[in-house]
Amino acid sequence: LSPIVVKYLSVAAKASRGATIRCAPYLLEIIKQSLCWRVDSVFRERKNKKPSLNETSFEDAVSPFVALDDNIFSALQKLIILLTDASIDSRNFDSFEFRKISIDVNDAVVRFIRDMFSVLDPSRVHKLAMVYFARFVTKQGKHWNDRDSKITGLRCSWETTKLRLNAVTLFVRFPEFMK
Repeated sequence: LSPIVVKYLSVAAKASRGATIRCAPYLLEIIKQSLCWRVDSVFRERKNKKPSLNETSFEDAVSPFVALDDNIFSALQKLIILLTDASIDSRNFDSFEFRKISIDVNDAVVRFIRDMFSVLDPSRVHKLAMVYFARFVTKQGKHWNDRDSKITGLRCSWETTKLRLNAVTLFVRFPEFMK
């Protein structure tokens, strides 16, 4: 490629940075609404169906929580990994705009996981939460340098610690939604 094309491609790549994760809160909300609608339709169908005498035993009772199949669950895990890695990328802390996007995406991921406790099997949601928190301690597959942020002067590790504290705060506030 010519140097001019390389220059324009790098300018375009820098301009589009952050656009891919900027839509993450909307994507997670759509996934959550879709899962909730599907679970609701399953329970409505079950409620409308007349149980026979054989279905009235305790073993035939429907659990209030739903377990996803392995393909959908692994896709949710991969999505959480990708979004968490993108939100804790150390390059996000070099501009106020990307820092805000990073905080918004991180909060959206945590709210999504928190809201899944009301729909999915708690052991599966617990695994999603552990996948989320594991991304803060693993180095595999990330662009990460612990250096001073260009906008706040704080170390990038301090910025990610603030993201973790926000996540814990959102999980701790979970009982407020049960009232």
